[in-house]
Amino acid sequence: MAAAVRGLDSDVIVVLGPAMAQTSRLVPRSARIVENPNYLQGLSTSLGVGLSAVPKAATGVVISLLDLPDVPAEAYGRLLDAAAPEDIARAYWNSVPGHPVALGRERIPEALASTAGDEGLRAMLKRHSNSGGVKGVECADLLMPGRDGLADVDTPESADRFGLHLEGNHS
Repeated sequence: MAAAVRGLDSDVIVVLGPAMAQTSRLVPRSARIVENPNYLQGLSTSLGVGLSAVPKAATGVVISLLDLPDVPAEAYGRLLDAAAPEDIARAYWNSVPGHPVALGRERIPEALASTAGDEGLRAMLKRHSNSGGVKGVECADLLMPGRDGLADVDTPESADRFGLHLEGNHS
């Protein structure tokens, strides 16, 4: 989403695993889809596939989950602005850390080495947060009233709550 704000939609990488044929139809044509055949081994495998697909010339990457309906495109832009090649930046929603996360180019190898199972970047973020090495970027002011930026859509019922009508929804 941020890429569209900045005119960089050709640089969007979407990692898909199960039901790739069906889910790829939801991805903008300008985005590059990469497949994660090992998705059953945990979300870190999707992170690894995505990070490995980042072009070498990129100065960094903004990482997000696809099921975060409250995250406005402008939040991605703020993270892009905050992350130099050696930096880590993370969106905060009313002082609570969340997604997305930005990694400068120099942090990508460390991120690849620190992912395991369903942990993603949790250990890396904790390690650097404890030493003050993660820039917090407050984004709650971008939200509509009543939203907190932390909600995700994992079930048809949660999709219904956000007015999303996905196959399998009850409404």
